[in-house]
Amino acid sequence: MGKYDFKLGTAKLAIPYPENFFPYHSWGPRRLTGVHDDLFVRAVYIKEPGELLLVSVDNGDIDPAWVGKLSETVGIPAPNILIFISHTHTAPYIGGYWPEAVDDVEKSERYTALAWETVVKAVKAAMAETAPAALRYTVGHCDVNICRDNPEQDPETGNTVYRIGRNARGYSDKNVYIMSFIREDGTVAAVLFSYSVHSSILFGAAMEEGGQLASGDLAGYAMDSVEKSLGHGAVALFAMAPAADQNPRYMAMYEYTGENGEKAHGNYGPASYTLVELQGGDLAEAVLAALDGRAGTVMDRPSAVAGVGSVRGAAAELPSAVAGVGSVQGASERQAGADAGAAVTSSAIPGANAAVTSTAAPGADAPFEVKTVSETIYVPGKVKKEGRGIKWPQSPAEYEPAEDVPIPLSVTAIGGVGIVSIGCETSSVNAPEIRRILAEKGFSDTIIITQCNGSSSYMSDAHGYQVVTFSAMASHMMPQAVDRMFEGVEKLAAAVASGK
Repeated sequence: MGKYDFKLGTAKLAIPYPENFFPYHSWGPRRLTGVHDDLFVRAVYIKEPGELLLVSVDNGDIDPAWVGKLSETVGIPAPNILIFISHTHTAPYIGGYWPEAVDDVEKSERYTALAWETVVKAVKAAMAETAPAALRYTVGHCDVNICRDNPEQDPETGNTVYRIGRNARGYSDKNVYIMSFIREDGTVAAVLFSYSVHSSILFGAAMEEGGQLASGDLAGYAMDSVEKSLGHGAVALFAMAPAADQNPRYMAMYEYTGENGEKAHGNYGPASYTLVELQGGDLAEAVLAALDGRAGTVMDRPSAVAGVGSVRGAAAELPSAVAGVGSVQGASERQAGADAGAAVTSSAIPGANAAVTSTAAPGADAPFEVKTVSETIYVPGKVKKEGRGIKWPQSPAEYEPAEDVPIPLSVTAIGGVGIVSIGCETSSVNAPEIRRILAEKGFSDTIIITQCNGSSSYMSDAHGYQVVTFSAMASHMMPQAVDRMFEGVEKLAAAVASGK
């Protein structure tokens, strides 16, 4: 653990609801009839030297305009602000993705105003009272995610199509990447943990009243459990790592084999909250175990995967065999005929059953610094030729070019750790290349936060765009967006590393 060489402030506030708000409908199956558990804004403020503001909002999307507004309101430079979401699917709409689809516009505007006020209050509270703190980085292990790109045979054509399902042999990163902020008395003031999973267990849960109850879902339960377990006013922030292709292992809606051998669909309904408690509890326990140095089986870091740059390019394929497979389990199951032979070097792991920890700075005598470089990149856009919709099978030929899509990007150096923020949902398959880029630029460890400072829909991976997985089908971006994103991260990481 590093020296207590920066100041830290934290805050956590519940977002209130407007009067006469329920029932409420944003779009699709997102109908809310009441509240199961509170939705929160959590803030962590770091200063001296440098300045960084982390804000977590329990919501599904975030309006990129909030970054500039918050900068003007509290006086923190916009590049030093990271606002991200838990991505719960059972929260009112506050802006970002697909505003034209929202049904209850007036109610959404009233809730958004209260959510914004709560963000400002939480940030001001975090800034008002700071104390010395130290930074610790560690990696835990958790198995509550599963690849949702499930290859199936289309009955009409006989071709393989990728529908949303449970692909237990598909790529999943089981690591939990954790930054903790320690007070001088040794207690934990705040935790930021990044994990590849949608917070969507309750999505489509059938309730007796015909709607759903607002909830923080998996991420909300995990954050709350970590906070209660740590005590001492600790604040825990969940950040969704690249997870456009990752669902919770068990969800309210599920498929099973019916009596006639065909697929049938079920719904756990109110019992889905038990799934939230079990899987959210497992994620919280993974964080706590890592903080305690009892992380269990910590997987080899994706940044150590050799040849991982092959995820670039429209014809990219993943390695089908990885020594010490760890966090790239079943990588080959996303495509047929990929070449075998990539290797993992495990030298970064001190022990098979130990947490991975680094000091707050790259070297024992290196000064602690907070440096951030940000940029909005523009990637080629696309639209469906016959309008919006989800219908398999689809092919790349069903799309045509559209206006460029803005993607907010940033790279922050906090001690020896690099935080990469991406303003969209991107595939977990893209994460190893991001980590490789950061390692190449000299960062000892990496946290990746998606849906940060904006929500610009999905960005799939090269293979996903080829076979048209759900994230590719729902994406507003052409396949070239993936390489543009890598290039943007590389440029920003180089700028931070060089101090320019």
